[in-house]
Amino acid sequence: MIKLRDDGVLRLSNGRGTDPVLIDWPSGQEPKRVEIGWDGSQYELRCQQKLYEDQEPRGEKKAGVDLGERHLATVYTEKGENISVHGGRLRSLRRHHNRTLGNLRSKIDRKEKGSRRWKRLIRAKNRQLQKIRNQIEDFLHKTATRLVNTLHERRVGSVVVGDLTGIRERISYGSRMNQRLHQWAYSKFEHMLTYKAQLRG
Repeated sequence: MIKLRDDGVLRLSNGRGTDPVLIDWPSGQEPKRVEIGWDGSQYELRCQQKLYEDQEPRGEKKAGVDLGERHLATVYTEKGENISVHGGRLRSLRRHHNRTLGNLRSKIDRKEKGSRRWKRLIRAKNRQLQKIRNQIEDFLHKTATRLVNTLHERRVGSVVVGDLTGIRERISYGSRMNQRLHQWAYSKFEHMLTYKAQLRG
């Protein structure tokens, strides 16, 4: 059970006979769902909240968004305007992720499984990869915000995002891990575009 108290503390029930988890909550809105998870180096709280449109669309133009590799997003509007969002930063971070993963895996493979050194390298791998994933997520957030702001200013009232399966079919992946990271990043970006556009009406 989730309850936001009057003093701004979120109370999460923790089962019968166990003390509840109490968290100072920065928002005045009670979340719909909360989970506590391990991100590879520390615990983090993840929540879902209901979003409310806080603005009205400025116009009724429609825009189509095609997600891709060289350009993270290419946008076409009804009036013939094109907007391109370069994907170089995302590609660079993905390459850095894969190099880091490869280097640490080769070191881990040379150590005895379960040894102190092996455990230390596993922790280092998780910590470094999570840091890069956080950088990717930050880039996607900022890019999605800028793009939605631009579309709002250009009086776009509806946004349509192309089918992501096309990306998976068009691109040759270097490894299964690269594929998972790629799909995660593009799914994240589509999700961010969706809710940020909804907030703009």
